[in-house]
Amino acid sequence: MLNAVAQAGGTIKSKALADSFHPMLSVSETELQVDTLTQAGLLARVGDAIELTGQGRETQRQVASAQELVRRKVMQGIDEAEYVTTLTVLERLVTNLES
Repeated sequence: MLNAVAQAGGTIKSKALADSFHPMLSVSETELQVDTLTQAGLLARVGDAIELTGQGRETQRQVASAQELVRRKVMQGIDEAEYVTTLTVLERLVTNLES
């Protein structure tokens, strides 16, 4: 959730955020996550937008750094073609879930 807001420049409309998680999360599930992160001081609601707080930005940076370390380990021995094939299959799986 924090990463999605960060990738949108630190502020995103509520509907756009919910759309970015569909079909993995319903709108109500996304809103529940936003509420939880807002109560934790990581996100703030500003009108119909969601934005990262200072604490949210720092937490997102820390998590992104940790994810990068894991990604490097996981990707050892996997070439670009294998990675692209995996993503293509995963995208098809998501498309199948949406239909």
